[in-house]
Amino acid sequence: MPKICFLYTDTNGLHKTNDNVSTKNLYKFARLIAIHYMIGEYNGTFKNSITKDLILKPKTIYFDKVAQSFHKITMDDAENKGIDNNKAITEFKNDLTDVKIIISHSLPFHIKAIQVECFRTAIDINFGKYILIDMSSFGHSYDYPKFVDMLVKYNINKKLSQLEQYRDLFFILYNNYSKTIKSVKETKEECDFID
Repeated sequence: MPKICFLYTDTNGLHKTNDNVSTKNLYKFARLIAIHYMIGEYNGTFKNSITKDLILKPKTIYFDKVAQSFHKITMDDAENKGIDNNKAITEFKNDLTDVKIIISHSLPFHIKAIQVECFRTAIDINFGKYILIDMSSFGHSYDYPKFVDMLVKYNINKKLSQLEQYRDLFFILYNNYSKTIKSVKETKEECDFID
């Protein structure tokens, strides 16, 4: 079975651009405060093999108070519990070795935050080799599907860690999606006029 990585990041704010990350525009992107990820295999149930919360030691970074109110990581926490950004990105890259699928809510935001740190550390992570799944596309509506709203809609236990919530939400959404695909295939087989 392919390995799956659920991830999210904590940053010092929001990105100020939707452009691709490059050395010319690094200053327009939020800085990475922490990477949280869970890696495991799915064979009817998810079997977790790695769970990590990597807080980065601050280097020339401003901790935005509004962002801090969400992620609850203070500058002192990062100074005391953080690890060097080079070590964190290397560890994350090594843990992705056998991963085939990366899943998150608002995945492009998290990928860009990690890519900025990859540029800063000169460590290459080729996200193009993974199947990237953004859970917000499963719950698509004209209103932006907020993660907290999806937790309520699908009755996800709020006492779980955020990674566990991502995992449980994804498998509910995936199950609904796969039932729809199966139904479409069965309908297609019944109808001669559908190619």
